[in-house]
Amino acid sequence: YQEAEDLLRRSIRDGMGEQADLWRRLGVLYVGQRRFSEAERSYIQSIELEPGRAETQYNLGNLYYETGRAGAAAEAYRRVLLYQRDHRGALRNLGEHLLKVGEFAQAGQLFAQGLRLLPDEVIFYYGLARAQEAMGQTTVALSSYRSFVQYGRLDRDNRVAIERHIKDLERSLRGE
Repeated sequence: YQEAEDLLRRSIRDGMGEQADLWRRLGVLYVGQRRFSEAERSYIQSIELEPGRAETQYNLGNLYYETGRAGAAAEAYRRVLLYQRDHRGALRNLGEHLLKVGEFAQAGQLFAQGLRLLPDEVIFYYGLARAQEAMGQTTVALSSYRSFVQYGRLDRDNRVAIERHIKDLERSLRGE
């Protein structure tokens, strides 16, 4: 790591290469070493040089989430979506955050947006189903869960768990 850090720092100092990208790469290196405050400073420096780079905003959001700053992570993911509205990770992570804080309608909107923009990303069906279920929309949640099972590549244990949950929801609709 030290050699890579030295090379990046020299490149930044000497003005070699694309500066915002060098700072972002340095941040990634620091995250790999769990040097989070240095990673944060590197990401912020990169963002100051090129605010519209969605990937750096996303990396910063992940850093904030990993260090227990979920609110700051959510704001970073929102900024990602300003620059790249079809960013899979930002849509997913922000949606998951919104589910955790009880903002089910907003989470559902994000997951639905993810499905519209990235129809092959079936994980959004799962997030959408959970948001719909949390809002008491059991019938539409069932449809989303079924789509997730139908189109998703699930391992056996997850498939069984989701199918069991579907059966439980069906029983609850029948009043059993």
